[in-house]
Amino acid sequence: MHELKKMTEPWLLFAISFAFFHSVVSILDKILLKNKGIEPLSISTFRLGTNAVFALIIASFLFDFSIPSSGILYNIFLLSIVFSAAVLFYFIPMKLGDVSQLIPFREAITTFLSFVLAVILLSEVVSIFDLFGTLAIIVGSYILLTDGKIIIPKVSNALAFIAIDGILLAVFWVFAKPVSLTLHPSLFNFYMYSFVSVILFMINSGVNYKNQLKTFRTVLNNKRVLSLSLGASLSATIGTLSLFYGLTLGQAAEVLPITKILPVFVVLIGWLVLKEKSGIVRLIGSILAIVGVYLITI
Repeated sequence: MHELKKMTEPWLLFAISFAFFHSVVSILDKILLKNKGIEPLSISTFRLGTNAVFALIIASFLFDFSIPSSGILYNIFLLSIVFSAAVLFYFIPMKLGDVSQLIPFREAITTFLSFVLAVILLSEVVSIFDLFGTLAIIVGSYILLTDGKIIIPKVSNALAFIAIDGILLAVFWVFAKPVSLTLHPSLFNFYMYSFVSVILFMINSGVNYKNQLKTFRTVLNNKRVLSLSLGASLSATIGTLSLFYGLTLGQAAEVLPITKILPVFVVLIGWLVLKEKSGIVRLIGSILAIVGVYLITI
């Protein structure tokens, strides 16, 4: 009865919702980036701005919009700097190394480090099942992201940058927990996206102005591209809002690892909607990740 109750708790549903909605984002981005007029960092800047707009709509119409204290805004701004740095440290290695080898490595770092930091910095109490569940999710997701291949990235500048990216993401999500307890998740969602979009727009305008302008024009002049971009933004906004809700209700050491079952949904959607083939290796990876979720809920 205890296991069944824990598996139906809201924080678990919110964590899984984050994974689902951001898997939709991953698929839409994959389609979006096939357009030659789209530059990755510029479309991310555009998308984060539209994320902020959607977050504002949600906060205004579904909840009471308000301006938090300067102290809370300062904390959100600091977190936004960390998240913006993570975005930049993601795109730098894209030009230096093989992204297909680097992303699984980053996700493993983020998942395990967020678990460790939540225990150490937030003094969260976890069980041995939480640890084994987290490790199972890491292995299962790694198998899915590498398509079953044992990939050990070579030591390089690209590997160093992606490792920093993983560390920054872990720090961001862990420290999002205490902030989410001081402000309504919908408002946290809006202010975080607003700060990040402004920071990245300013940086991108300074070092990548031509590509940013070209990408913005492509998005605004192409209805299909605009639809894909807005769909990805809406999914990302709902997913992040779900995670902030989950962090207010559950332990970060349990909530954050569960969000990393995202590749399971990517494979499932690819199989059901895009008719992509899924072999025995992907099935094993999916089962491992699901077993990891079960262990964490024990």
